[in-house]
Amino acid sequence: MDGPSESDSLVSYRKKNGRISTTLLAVSVSSVLSVSYGFVLCYLIYLKEPWYINISFCLAASFGSILSGIFIDKIGRKSTALMNSMISLLGYAMLIFAEVQLVSYLPGCIISCVGVGMTSLVVPVYIAEVSTARLRSIVGAITYYAIVFGIFLFWLSVILTREPNVNNQLINRVIHPIICSFKDHYNLTNLNNQLQVCNIYNSKNQYNLTIHQFYAVVGFFLSLLSFLMIFMPETPWWLLAHNQKEKALKNLLWILGSNSDAEDTCNQIEINLAHRHIASVNDFRTPGLYRPLLIGILIIFIHKLSFIAYIGDVFDFFSNNSGSSNKMFKICFIVQFIFGLMGCFIVNRFSRRYLLLFGSGIFCLSSIGLLSHCLSSKHCSLQNIDQRYWLAYLIISATIFTFTWGPLPWIIVSEVIPSRACGLLGGIIKATTWLLTIFIQALYAGPASTDVVAYLCFSTVLFFLSILFVYYIVPETKNFTLEEIEHYYIINRGFRNYLL
Repeated sequence: MDGPSESDSLVSYRKKNGRISTTLLAVSVSSVLSVSYGFVLCYLIYLKEPWYINISFCLAASFGSILSGIFIDKIGRKSTALMNSMISLLGYAMLIFAEVQLVSYLPGCIISCVGVGMTSLVVPVYIAEVSTARLRSIVGAITYYAIVFGIFLFWLSVILTREPNVNNQLINRVIHPIICSFKDHYNLTNLNNQLQVCNIYNSKNQYNLTIHQFYAVVGFFLSLLSFLMIFMPETPWWLLAHNQKEKALKNLLWILGSNSDAEDTCNQIEINLAHRHIASVNDFRTPGLYRPLLIGILIIFIHKLSFIAYIGDVFDFFSNNSGSSNKMFKICFIVQFIFGLMGCFIVNRFSRRYLLLFGSGIFCLSSIGLLSHCLSSKHCSLQNIDQRYWLAYLIISATIFTFTWGPLPWIIVSEVIPSRACGLLGGIIKATTWLLTIFIQALYAGPASTDVVAYLCFSTVLFFLSILFVYYIVPETKNFTLEEIEHYYIINRGFRNYLL
């Protein structure tokens, strides 16, 4: 879903090295919204609500992706991100004042999920278009690591709300002041009653209220931080596509620095835009669009399968080891954080396909290893498995996922989708994968959630099939320009990959 291409500039990389800081600043600010993505995804998995509630959340996120795909081409990447911030802020504000009943907090959750769906598209597009070709792999992975930080925040909230003393401190020092500061203004007379009964050890609904409010407070402040996008530039590619060269030149000077050849860069982008046409529905019959679309959907689908499986594994481990959950939480997060930092450089140094093949191979072998242990010891439930093996499996998953199936699908999708169709195809891909999340949640809520052998068998088959998928279909995009990738899909009509 890239706008610019690696040939969009006539200057060498060496001339662009002066202003990496401004690019990283724009990327970091835009990634604030991605933190909510990880928080919400964990929340949907952890929330034990009726199936139709989770479906409504996924449908809302799918609608948000379509909405974002429309607006990023109409009003711009930056304006869409700001609109996303306002929608998310509204959803979190509604959750803060929600009552115990489901009907009260459900609208806030749905609106927040619309914002998450918009985030899943607009943030990667913005990051790709403000970064240079040299930095694209590194900053493209930042979106995923922001999601990982959102997962960390959710794990932290779960651990904090498990402890009675910590839970009371959260209510008295965090949730209570924030809600009651607005009480008189909004005439919310029932808030004191809500706070008095907000104890996670009384009932399921009260537990959900605590999580809802903690989640809303975190999301509220994240949404406020995301309004820093006001001070960030619109992407030069979108401005030039809408005949705003003067503003595009100004933004390029801010991004690349005053010593860069920003004017030559603008001229080259204009030349590339002149030879492209906006994608229409009829273009989906051409190999240049429908094959990247299918590849993008499949690779993001596998990403979400492995991602949700990993999160579910962690929650299952915590729920069965409540006494040592804080220690396990610290271990998992430290491993994920360290390898996340290393992953930024690993994904930029090695081939995309080789990293995906390596990750799938390790996942497959580790699943086979744990499956063999379960079969040999006749342990078919998580409670009966030696927790040292389960912890080792989690650490391997956290380590490998951070630089393989975590960030790489986002980067590959942004590179295989032609820039003329980034809004249209990007919205379809993200909306479809959110709809497929309904199937994934139903899958892990079935036998896989209780029978470890069935779950590990499914994981083994999944990662083995992903090896075949990557080897035969997924193209290598690291050493090719976006024009070369787009041209490859036009001249080659089969799905077999020859771009190595």
